[in-house]
Amino acid sequence: MFRRRILRDRRGNASIIFALMTVPFILVAGGGVDMMAQERERARAQAALDAGIIAAAGLKQTLPAATIVPQYFAAAGVTGYSIQVTDDHKLNSRVVTATATKEVPTAFLRIFKLNTLRVAVTGRAEEAVKNMELSLVLDLSGSMRLEGRIDAMKPAAKSFIDKVLTTDTKDFTSVNLIPFAGQTNVGATMFNSLVGSSYAKKRHDLSYNFDYRDTTYADSNGNINIAIPDFSTIDQVQYFGTQYPVTGYEYAQNPDDGTSIVYLSNDATMLKNRIDSLKMYDGTGTQIAMKWAYHLLDGDFKPKLKNARASDPSLYPNAFTDRPAAFDEPTTIKFIVLMTDGAVYPQSRPTDKTTPTFVDKKPATGAIQTEAAAFKLLSEVCTGAKAKGVTIFTIGFGTEVAKTATIQNALLNCASSPTKYYLASTSDISKVFDDIARTISPLRLTN
Repeated sequence: MFRRRILRDRRGNASIIFALMTVPFILVAGGGVDMMAQERERARAQAALDAGIIAAAGLKQTLPAATIVPQYFAAAGVTGYSIQVTDDHKLNSRVVTATATKEVPTAFLRIFKLNTLRVAVTGRAEEAVKNMELSLVLDLSGSMRLEGRIDAMKPAAKSFIDKVLTTDTKDFTSVNLIPFAGQTNVGATMFNSLVGSSYAKKRHDLSYNFDYRDTTYADSNGNINIAIPDFSTIDQVQYFGTQYPVTGYEYAQNPDDGTSIVYLSNDATMLKNRIDSLKMYDGTGTQIAMKWAYHLLDGDFKPKLKNARASDPSLYPNAFTDRPAAFDEPTTIKFIVLMTDGAVYPQSRPTDKTTPTFVDKKPATGAIQTEAAAFKLLSEVCTGAKAKGVTIFTIGFGTEVAKTATIQNALLNCASSPTKYYLASTSDISKVFDDIARTISPLRLTN
């Protein structure tokens, strides 16, 4: 009887049920407040992290990513986080990944011994260069016949072209092939376009070389720089040589049209065929070739390229009519790769000023530029190009370079950094070109 009365007595049930329901109510209501606070903190942290990694991922950013990201947290007043940053920085891409974590104290959930809630944010920012412009400068002076250099250089340069112009990159990569000896032949189409129809200084049609002297490296105030000159005021170089006759290479300092510049190409087959056909000539005008390497990366030269292409659409592909890009164009990266096997020679010219060609004799010549001046002009071109953001690789090829401190120092100083200067022999020239190709060519370029 007594047991049945107790079981039938329901007077305290409401209190018991209310007490039991209070626990989940506090858990839900108080926990919601804590989780809202956690989400507010997470949003603040995510915003700081996103801003930090975007700033850190810029290719022109000079500070380490591990320094920049915490600075953005501090500037936003977001404190107390453990921040881990990774920075994968290559020449033409940069990927910054970051994670930040923090334990946020709870206000209500601590009743249930849950004293903190974890806040964790992650992010990944990338800047990758889509467009690449490259000037490949190859020495074809007569000394390339020694030690089998030209026979080693040609397959190495062709392999380099294959690695630079891949299926993934060729639509966005243009190559200027710039062979040189004593002079650099710009080709008939470019020469005639640059000088205009009223040009009165043309001497011959055997080779199209501008008579670059000290004054053509100067601005209007006479200061040495690498501005684009008024080509209509520059003489065409007479066709001559100083070593006539010599077996193994052409006597003239003027490469013919088969050894002239190739402009803005992404046709690997054509470039490799041209490399195969290159011939050696007299002289080593490295400073002249490097000035053309720079011109063809200078956005200010674009109208001149377009004018030349208007008369010959085969000069370069229609896809590259907006090249070269401006130096500050953020989606374009520019390179010069210079390979030379000898000194920067002084410039000389025939003392006979009236004869346009000397195809059957060695003319008497006079110096117009000393070796020291030629080295100085090479340095000016390299310094100016690097100041504009061009990355320069230099390759000293052969025993003359290995034995000559002046040449080595010039190439070392021309390169963008000591790691971008190479001293190569015929046995390892292929490896050097491969190393450079791997450095400048990502497996896949991204927008």
